[in-house]
Amino acid sequence: SASSALCYAMRKCFLEDEGHPLRLYWRSFRANFRQTVLLGLVYIPFLILLAISGFYGYGFYTAGNLQLGILIVIAVFAAIVLVWGCYAFPYIARFEDTTRTVIGNCIYLMIRNAVRSVLLLIVLAASAALVISVPLGLAFVPAGCALASSFLLEPAFAPYIPKENSNTAGVKES
Repeated sequence: SASSALCYAMRKCFLEDEGHPLRLYWRSFRANFRQTVLLGLVYIPFLILLAISGFYGYGFYTAGNLQLGILIVIAVFAAIVLVWGCYAFPYIARFEDTTRTVIGNCIYLMIRNAVRSVLLLIVLAASAALVISVPLGLAFVPAGCALASSFLLEPAFAPYIPKENSNTAGVKES
């Protein structure tokens, strides 16, 4: 919910030069809360499971009890799930769809835009590295990551935005 709202506010403020960031953030947060929480309740435990698998897999690999191929499969699967999340939460802020449609469309977008997907993974990894190396980076890195992601995602989303609604796409207006 928070990442979806952050992506929406960053896009509106910096790419479309509209509104006040905090007001846009809270409006999107409230509008998309249910759907993002529902998706997050599946996505986050799945990421945690992959992280634990990777952690223990690496331990078993260094002890000589696991083949490198299995560790690589875990890492690739984790990367795919992370990139899918980079599409899904901004997608929710940008379009009105059912959760099932969000899941399918984001898989499609991720595959269709493979180069963008790799670049999103690089942005995410660089952001994580920056937060780990500079703890105060937690105050500004998420916004920078959302902005960089917006530049990568907008061209991927653009063909699917109806022309008559291109200025109002995003938060579900009441």
